[in-house]
Amino acid sequence: METDPTRLCELLVGLPEVTALGLDDEVGAPLSIHVETRARRPGCSECGVLARVKDRPVVTLVDLAAFGRPTRLVWNKFRWHCPELTCTGGSWTEDEPSIAAKRLMLSDRAGRWVTEQVGRHARTVNEIGVELGCDWPTINDTVVAYGTALVEHKDRFGTVEALGLDEIRSFGSARSGRRSNCLITCATQPGEEIPEVLGR
Repeated sequence: METDPTRLCELLVGLPEVTALGLDDEVGAPLSIHVETRARRPGCSECGVLARVKDRPVVTLVDLAAFGRPTRLVWNKFRWHCPELTCTGGSWTEDEPSIAAKRLMLSDRAGRWVTEQVGRHARTVNEIGVELGCDWPTINDTVVAYGTALVEHKDRFGTVEALGLDEIRSFGSARSGRRSNCLITCATQPGEEIPEVLGR
């Protein structure tokens, strides 16, 4: 495992509160950056006694490409347990959203990047999967999770001071001859828009 400090520092940009353990650089394989958090030993949520390390599960996450190669972030987690025999606190595994969101297989920084690539730059999920060296569902699940949070955010449109309205009347199919109305609403501030409302 390589431990070149300069190279590791380049790979850890955007990963706060982690310590680099090393780098696997095998020919024909993705780069693998091994990290762990700098978390202090926590207290048990039930009794407050300082926890002990029970296990070190390893989670491998798809990360941003580095040096023109697919890259993996290998997160060496801490699984803690309460040493107090009479406590019901049991054991728990650390969670750090700045490294990765729960139940997703991309690092947080990669998740944000792929969502922007699909949403803002109209790149395909498949194209990004090829670039990062992973499958379609891994990218798509992440884009859906991050994109949903963005779309549902309460401040998505900011403050609207005035609202413009316009109605467009169009004809439906030639057979039915039915008319369809569409109410268009838009904020008057540059760069903001509100979805159209369809009706009859």
